[in-house]
Amino acid sequence: MVKICLILLVFIQISYGEVFKMKEKIINGNQENILNVPYQVSIQYKSFHVCGGSIISNQFVLTAAHCVYLRSISELSISLGSSYHYLPNKIIKIHKFKVHDSYNSSTYDNDLAILLLVSKINFGPNILPISLPFQNETLPSGALGTVSGWGQTLETMKRLPEKLRSIQIPTISNERCAILNAPNLVTNNMICAKDLSGGRRDTCQGDSGSGFVVNGKLFGVTSWGIGCGRLNKAGVYTRISLYRDWIKLYTNI
Repeated sequence: MVKICLILLVFIQISYGEVFKMKEKIINGNQENILNVPYQVSIQYKSFHVCGGSIISNQFVLTAAHCVYLRSISELSISLGSSYHYLPNKIIKIHKFKVHDSYNSSTYDNDLAILLLVSKINFGPNILPISLPFQNETLPSGALGTVSGWGQTLETMKRLPEKLRSIQIPTISNERCAILNAPNLVTNNMICAKDLSGGRRDTCQGDSGSGFVVNGKLFGVTSWGIGCGRLNKAGVYTRISLYRDWIKLYTNI
């Protein structure tokens, strides 16, 4: 009976977003110039920022599956080339998107999607693709990753910042992450990042889909977390190196 009650409590908490939150802003980060992260895009739905994404070629963008899952493609576009999500250098509509076949909308496992744009991107200093890791390329615990985005700067602050922000967060082991983020599922398809020294660096609502970049390579895509910047919780990212062959299958990249 106690176990059943606990399960129901967790279910209720998850349903109301108090435990399991999609990573939609940068907590304790700094304002960033798009010239330093030229692969960063704003994914917009009905002309409003909903997620981030990363340019991987002149036709394709990577983002989190939950950013586009069940959304009308006619209402989706990307804003690129600007430090401000509401002042785009260019807007490009999305021709179609491919959500990973094994995406689980309950656990956010395989939280990855490829966006094919209606027209090719013209590259410049403020618009450039990010390199991808090799299939199964490893990332050691403690590796420092850079995340950028237009997400909330506080868990309780619903207004998105006007200017792009970024932060660096070290990775932690999945074993440690599973303990911190229990009872939510942490799989091998995920990377976790957390400042274990007591800092509150994290992503938050509005940062979903943005890249986790280490040494110039896109190792992760911002996926989910429990709150934002909580001392005993870790941010979770889709592990791109496990999907490299899948990405190549649909993009030839």
